[in-house]
Amino acid sequence: MNAVDYIHSLRTFGKKAELKNIQCLLSRLDNPQKDMNFIHIAGTNGKGSVSSMINSIFIEQNKKVGLFTSPFLECFNERICVNNVPIPDAKLEHITARVRTEVDALATEGIYCTVFDVICAVGFVYFKEQQCDVVVLEVGLGGRFDATNVIDKTMCSVICAIGLDHTEYLGETVSQIAFEKCGIIKPECPVVTYPLQTKDAMDVIVSSCKEKQAPLVVPDVDDLKIIESNIYGSRFIYRGREYGINLVGKYQIYNCLCAIETAYLLGVDYNTVKAGLKKAQWKCRFEVFCAEGKTVVLDGAHNPHGLTAFFDSATEFFSDKKLHYVFGMVNDKDIENSAGIISNAEGSITVTSVPSARGDNPELIFERIRSQRGDESVNYIPDNEAAVRYALQTDSDVVCVLGSLYMVGAVRKFVENLSHNDKTI
Repeated sequence: MNAVDYIHSLRTFGKKAELKNIQCLLSRLDNPQKDMNFIHIAGTNGKGSVSSMINSIFIEQNKKVGLFTSPFLECFNERICVNNVPIPDAKLEHITARVRTEVDALATEGIYCTVFDVICAVGFVYFKEQQCDVVVLEVGLGGRFDATNVIDKTMCSVICAIGLDHTEYLGETVSQIAFEKCGIIKPECPVVTYPLQTKDAMDVIVSSCKEKQAPLVVPDVDDLKIIESNIYGSRFIYRGREYGINLVGKYQIYNCLCAIETAYLLGVDYNTVKAGLKKAQWKCRFEVFCAEGKTVVLDGAHNPHGLTAFFDSATEFFSDKKLHYVFGMVNDKDIENSAGIISNAEGSITVTSVPSARGDNPELIFERIRSQRGDESVNYIPDNEAAVRYALQTDSDVVCVLGSLYMVGAVRKFVENLSHNDKTI
């Protein structure tokens, strides 16, 4: 059994209210997370994009930067990178074997590690071995009891946009979820938050920062002027300085403000921030291709907040185009409200399955969307590539593949191959 097969053979979730397992595991590995510099990033939406932008800025500053994200899109190794290079297979195998020895030893004591515990441990060991100057550490689920929260302190904590997601684990209200996300805030360590939080979320963030005497920075949207925003990216002026990003969608501008404020808090100069942001890339976040004569957009919008942001951008960029959507979600997402949002979108829809161990129910999603629409503009094709092929054969101008990152990531290489690496529209 290779490293990836072994990791995926472990339990997905453990007890919510404990970090004991990951603490025990890391202790047996000589606590590699100790004395490293972390930027810790939590939130419902935008974590990956903000992580990518901060990562790019610090690479531009000539730092050795570890980047820990989830899930992967095309290759497991993507989850653990140093200066944008995924962990090599040989190193992944070697470190995982070492971690597995300790996992097995803990199991004899009745301490059982989850998939994410092991992935975190492998990441920490690798980043320590590579002597990273800074590690951009994305939370997996929640924050307070997420395995990444085993770290003692942070250079900065970033709280991205908070909405309703993973309610079975994090709580049924935005306030409850915000409380879990704010669990990453460390005493007296600075915090940057997404500027357009709901009042319920912002109240919890402010309260948490006061309780822990953690300085809070909220980007000033009144000092933001958007110059342009299109399918090639955005240009804007913030606090009198101009920036450009290749990530698409106005919501990415607000994500970018979090990265900008974080960088300035940590002493990075303007020219480095500007250059780093321009080089930042993040797959499957309104990522645009041209394939078989059509514009194809890949976007991992998989909850109501993300889908709303996606459709705001799609409506703006493709107002005069005919759209077809390929859509799939896993079971632990807000299927009811997400189906309602996509049901109201202009265009036809193909529902597809999601290749994930977390499970999906595409037939249920198909029936809900079709019943809400009340017409024949919705169909169901379980095979992901077949669904995309079908969409490309419709009379649409634009094909949008959206939903679970597991599904969107699974078809990305297929779409890229069709486009012959030509993303020019």
